[in-house]
Amino acid sequence: MGHFGFSYIGLLWLIMLFIPNIFWTRCKPEGYDPRGENKVLAALERIGEAWGTCAALVFSDFNLRPWSAWSVWLLASALLMCAYECWWIRYFKSERRQKDFYSGFLGVPLAGATLPVAAFLCLGIYGRVIWMIVGAAVLGVGHIGVHAEHFRALKEDGNKEGKPVGESGGGNRKLNLIYEGAGAMVLDFNRRQIEEYADLSSEQKEYALKRAEEETLEKLSEYKRVRAGSKIVGYYFLHEENGKTELADLYVLEPYRGRGIGTAILKKCVAEARSDISLYVFTKNEGARRLYARFGFETEKVFKDRILLKRHWVKEE
Repeated sequence: MGHFGFSYIGLLWLIMLFIPNIFWTRCKPEGYDPRGENKVLAALERIGEAWGTCAALVFSDFNLRPWSAWSVWLLASALLMCAYECWWIRYFKSERRQKDFYSGFLGVPLAGATLPVAAFLCLGIYGRVIWMIVGAAVLGVGHIGVHAEHFRALKEDGNKEGKPVGESGGGNRKLNLIYEGAGAMVLDFNRRQIEEYADLSSEQKEYALKRAEEETLEKLSEYKRVRAGSKIVGYYFLHEENGKTELADLYVLEPYRGRGIGTAILKKCVAEARSDISLYVFTKNEGARRLYARFGFETEKVFKDRILLKRHWVKEE
């Protein structure tokens, strides 16, 4: 059952678990959205997290003991945690897309969820603490289950096109995107964007929606929609006037985010511009902010719910 007492091994494992997750809150994959997750799996995930955290700290059975056959389980747990840290390093160095976050590692599927669950399960077996074993099992059902749902959704979205939309793992395959006149569909996309990211009261949001519709209709002919095969994946509006360039809109539909589409559109806009590019981005849209930062956009001014960014243009010699 286990002996009560502080576990320094448990504390070390929790530190290795929590620190990369804290950094992840600022480096979430583009298009990540926890809404719509299975409530039962999400609840099991939270219960397993709390259960495992408490068990890791209050049972001294996890601490080092003279070598025995049971020590193999501690060694396995340590190797799994080290692999987990290596997986995080790879994720942070990647483009941080959803396909990177739900990737496998060293042959382990959904490594971001599977590795820590397996590590704490092995730790429970090493200490012969049933509470940790049960907690790890509950966490595994919830945590791995939630990740599996997201991974399945990504795969299904890709299969709708016959193959995934976006760059290959090596990044060598170019996106086959088609740019054409957008039409009135932009009005619906703008509404979605404001409703998703604008931090406004109901009255302010209604005014913002009306104002956005008026401004969009004035420049509707300049908007471009983006297709991948037969599927519309987004749109953008690059506006040049009086020697100034503004990326007034760039929107990628939710099912196609995290696949390099936003990167491809922005690369096209940067190549076409012949002056500094300015744009506004919603403060809450962390994925878009990371994308713009990669292309050299810098903060010019901060407002309540959005930020003005600018990228300085350098004339090619």
